[in-house]
Order: sequence, then C-alpha cells, then structure tokens
Amino acid sequence: MSFNINTLADRILGSENLEKFYTESILSGQTLDFLSDHGSVTEAPLNTTSDINLMKNTLVWQDGKIAKLAELGTTDITQASIYVAPIGFKQAYSSIELHSKFAGEVMKNKKKSKQMDELLFGNAIIEDLTALNKKDVERLVWKGDTSITDANNNLRWADGFLKQLASGTYDLSAVTGANIVEQIMNAYIEMPSEITGADDFRIWIGSKEYKKYRAIIAKTNLYAGVEPLDVFGTNAKFHVVDGLDSENKSVLARARDLQVKTDYEGADVQIEVFYVQNDDEMKVRGRFGLGMKPIFKQEIGVLNLVD
Repeated sequence: MSFNINTLADRILGSENLEKFYTESILSGQTLDFLSDHGSVTEAPLNTTSDINLMKNTLVWQDGKIAKLAELGTTDITQASIYVAPIGFKQAYSSIELHSKFAGEVMKNKKKSKQMDELLFGNAIIEDLTALNKKDVERLVWKGDTSITDANNNLRWADGFLKQLASGTYDLSAVTGANIVEQIMNAYIEMPSEITGADDFRIWIGSKEYKKYRAIIAKTNLYAGVEPLDVFGTNAKFHVVDGLDSENKSVLARARDLQVKTDYEGADVQIEVFYVQNDDEMKVRGRFGLGMKPIFKQEIGVLNLVD
C-alpha cells in the first residue's frame, strides 16, 4: 500500500489535527498552558503593539464612626505594551522523504490494528509539525533574544522573559545554600509572603535543573512530600518547563506577572498545504504572532542556581 503525493495536500487540509495546530502548538506548551489557564494570555493581531492594563489596589482603613469617609485607598492602573512578533514558517516534503515516513507510519498503525490511509498519514505529518512548533514556542517564551543575528535561530523573533528580567526584579542575590534544594527553599523564604501565598504563584524551573533537584532530594533521603512538584520545606509548587532548561536559573513569580499576547486565529494567521508538481514536493506554510512581557517585575525573583 502507498499514497499519492498529488492528493496528500488535500487530505491534510481535511485532517482534524490541522484545525488544532495553532492551539496545540502555542497554547498547550508547558508555560503558556498554565498562563492561559490563569488569564495571562490574550489575543492581539500579529505585527502590532498591544497594551496590557493591570489594576493594583491599596486599601486604607479609617475611623468607621465618621459620617463622611475619605477616599484613602488607591487604584493604580499599570500599563505595558507588548509587540506581537509576526512569525512564519514553510516546510517542504519531498516525495521520497514522505514515502519513507509513510512506511514507518504503516507499521505503527499495524501494531494498533489500524489500516493506514492518507488521512491518517496527513494527521501524522501535522502532529510532527505541531510538536516542532510547540517546542520552539516554549523556548522562545523564556529564552528569546532579538539581538541574535543567526537567521536560522528561532529564538531571535522576540525577547523572552529571561532577557526582560535581567534587571528590576525582587533582589535574591544574597540568597545562599549548600545545594539547589537549600537555595530554592531560602529564596522562597526571602520572597514577600503576599506573593508566595497567591494561588497563581509558582517556582519556575528548567527540566534539567528539576532533575538535579530531585536527585539531591533522593540522595539526602529528604522527605519530598506526597506530590513530586511540591517544593521541599515550603508550601509552594514547582512548574517545570523545557524553556528554562540548562539556564541554571529559577524564576519565582505569579502567573499574573508573566503576560503574553498571541495571534493564532486572526485574519493574517493561516496555514496552507499545497503540492508543487515541478518540485515533486508538498509544502506547508503558516503564520502566527507571539510576544511576552513581565509585569510588576518587583514581584518576580530570579535565582541563580548553584552548579
């Protein structure tokens, strides 16, 4: 059994996974999945600068027996602008490459007692592309740097949270510890309780650093709690993300302080699949927008972890 590359593009356009491509690859990443659940991800057209307005209030008590109360509390609107960077991609799949992949997909489906057809094959191609986009979106959110000049480096399209948190954050420079476990626990103690006690507060850590943390917990026979994401010695929880992997940093922050704008279903966002006969290739082309901004940076702690 084989497939016809001339009609595969049409079959992919009918793939149920094509409709989910942007939501899966952008909003389902480790970081944006959590932020979107907490209202920190909103939509804005790509290639535009969009404002974010956050309200921060103070409440001042006064003598309640006085007839006329003074307006002592404050309501401050903090406004920040996020540029939604326009990002595009185009993939070419040759007939030879696709036939090799098709053979592998046939075997995978045989083991599941499924009959391989062009629609299932189209799903497999979009699943691969979704995984690639999801991985790079996750890395861009944290490690993005617009000063990168390498045209093939996907991190160059927007400044990620780490670059924007290089200054102005809650000072954790004096936090020490014999190892990463003690460091993180001491950083949590140092942060203001009104921040660490918030429901959306998390200790963000890279996957590699988290593995190191867990290894020390096991090696020293420390009681790690029931849940693996509980932070030893605290009431906080980890949020483990590949975007911080190998950065040797931990970010202590509320979800509300990490704002994201994205365009994944606007008028200029589209995904196209078509066959070019002269090249004997199937092309997949798409566009979307993404931008990040840390808000209330003074509430965010960035901890340099020990090696």
